[in-house]
Amino acid sequence: MPITARPASIAQRLFPILRWLPAYRREWLLPDALAGLAVWAVMVPESMAYAGIVGVPPIMGLYTIVPPLIAYALLGTSRLLVVGPDTATGLISALTVGAIAIQYLSVVFVFFIRRHTEQPA
Repeated sequence: MPITARPASIAQRLFPILRWLPAYRREWLLPDALAGLAVWAVMVPESMAYAGIVGVPPIMGLYTIVPPLIAYALLGTSRLLVVGPDTATGLISALTVGAIAIQYLSVVFVFFIRRHTEQPA
């Protein structure tokens, strides 16, 4: 009788963590926790520095840490996935572009409102 691979469910294909988490060994927990602390010790100041470089408040850098980490944990194909502070750069850039766009749009909006609310002389 040949051994065949069990087809993965849709959930397991979308969230690989469902495949490897059941095989996770308890003895891996301490080294993984220490590795997480080491990454955290680098990510916090570096993400705050990136925020300062692009001109947004440092707290924005901290906000950009969490979404990529959650996405990588759920969607990564391996428990040995390397995640670093550079993943936050894209989000910080998006926040900066969004802030500039909002400032520009608010100026255009104020100009538009003033133009259309002026009384003819």
